[in-house]
Amino acid sequence: MMQRNISLFKEVITEPNQIFETLQHGINLPVKNDFSDLVLAEIKGLNMKSLVLKDDLNRILGHTIYFEDQDTLYFGFFKAKNDNKKYISVLLEELEEIASNRNVSIIKGPINPPPMIFGFGFSEAGSDTSIAAGTPYTDPIYIKKFKTKGYDVWHRFFWYNIPIRNTGQKIVWPVQSGDFQNTDWIFEMLDLQSTLFPESAQITPKRNLTVHQTLQFIKKYGYEECFYLVYDEGKMAGFGYCSPNPYDLNELNKCQSVLLMGTAIQPRYQGKHLLTSMFAKFADNCERLGIYHGEWVVGEDNVPSIMAAKSFGGKKIRSYVILEKTI
Repeated sequence: MMQRNISLFKEVITEPNQIFETLQHGINLPVKNDFSDLVLAEIKGLNMKSLVLKDDLNRILGHTIYFEDQDTLYFGFFKAKNDNKKYISVLLEELEEIASNRNVSIIKGPINPPPMIFGFGFSEAGSDTSIAAGTPYTDPIYIKKFKTKGYDVWHRFFWYNIPIRNTGQKIVWPVQSGDFQNTDWIFEMLDLQSTLFPESAQITPKRNLTVHQTLQFIKKYGYEECFYLVYDEGKMAGFGYCSPNPYDLNELNKCQSVLLMGTAIQPRYQGKHLLTSMFAKFADNCERLGIYHGEWVVGEDNVPSIMAAKSFGGKKIRSYVILEKTI
């Protein structure tokens, strides 16, 4: 039986609700309708568009989203049906054609907004394939195909599986939880993050785009105890925060595991037990809430966080890369 030739066509989708409907073609993580408010806010705020590759029967064979910020075209939700090499190549060519017609000099990705749900990066060989927030799995063929087109690794990220337990550490500093009613603290946290986080931890533009939606998402699936703040002399000395895993819920629709998103401590307070105080408070709360494990994502260049993850018993289970190309 002869196999018929398939004609391929591209389509750019700009309507936000239609974009939301196509996202499942670009990722292995379930795109739940429950996420729609937060995802639509990201689509609109970033002016995201979907690029889909179709055959002559109108079936989607490849998908990616893209959006611009300054001189960079970001892409995400990049996937070809059955990880077909030809479809990957054609989809990438179409994406680069779009970039060539824009006032951009860099293509970077994948970044899948909102990353606290859908994550970022292509999986490297040996990465765990289990479903969890922020950890989309992709076949290593994507990295190979992109590298043949001149893409380099912008940053590499490691995921550590962390057992959450009380290790007997004392809470030396008073640790507060973020107040969901008065959210002024979150902008102070974002300012501290932009100052202290390494480049690898600042992957998305418009970082305060969806503060309200993010808090609502965390409250829906998690707890107000997701944010840990330490103040001294009226100023934020450090913080740590986590995000719920909406793919691991209990009978009350609350998370049973979390993604540890990051910590930052002012230089003058480093080495003075702020981190251990926050983790001890975090472990106490998690034990009370029935959360016993999480994953901590850290950039390869973030040596202090890697050391901290290991000190808390973390084991590396995933490795992802964000790629970029100068055009």
